[in-house]
Amino acid sequence: MLKIFPQHSAYGVFVQSVGMNNSNPHLPKFLSAAKTIPGSEYRAVRMEKLMPMGDYDFFSHPSLMCLVQQIYDRYHLTSPYWAGKNVTWNNRNKIKIDCNSVEIDRQERQAFELLDHIVRAYGWADRLDLHEGNFMARGSTWVVTDPFI
Repeated sequence: MLKIFPQHSAYGVFVQSVGMNNSNPHLPKFLSAAKTIPGSEYRAVRMEKLMPMGDYDFFSHPSLMCLVQQIYDRYHLTSPYWAGKNVTWNNRNKIKIDCNSVEIDRQERQAFELLDHIVRAYGWADRLDLHEGNFMARGSTWVVTDPFI
């Protein structure tokens, strides 16, 4: 998959940061270095092929929902609807998630620590963009693919 992005965007910083943490399964694998597209103000990077996550996939990963909620709470931002602790799926099924009892493993936490580090280093809390389209799956593992505007 080829990802094209503006040269001076937060995505370039994300690509560079992921390159230094490339063993984390919750971060994408970039198959090439980001390169400037000649004659344009854009860059491109080749990323592994991942599968889109459907609504139900998010509910099967309560740790992801809690991590998203935590980072948005930390910066006093409104989190995406699906990351709430009381969520409704298909307007029928109500799911209650108690983030105090959800187990978050070390690699999941490290993926979000990387995002938090980028936010703090660049002052980009207002650029967080962790909506459902910016997560994909590698098998049954969630992967954050595009966390910033």
